[in-house]
Amino acid sequence: MVDRAKELEFEFENRPYLFVDMETGEKVKLQPNQVKEYYVQQVQTFTSNLKLKCMQYKIDFVEADIHKGFKSILQSYLVKRAKIG
Repeated sequence: MVDRAKELEFEFENRPYLFVDMETGEKVKLQPNQVKEYYVQQVQTFTSNLKLKCMQYKIDFVEADIHKGFKSILQSYLVKRAKIG
């Protein structure tokens, strides 16, 4: 699950933020409008490649926004799996 507005669309107010890499702890201070276009393009490329790999290995790729809850996503997934089985 992702926060679509923040993680995919990089929707932040245009003011300075301190972004912290959760894996390395590296910190970067910037204004979102400085990198938004590049960030969104990179995320779209990554997502497209991930979807392609999932299709190649017959893995279901299900997009889920953390703010919309999981019930409808889980229900549609379970219905699909039941039809296969």
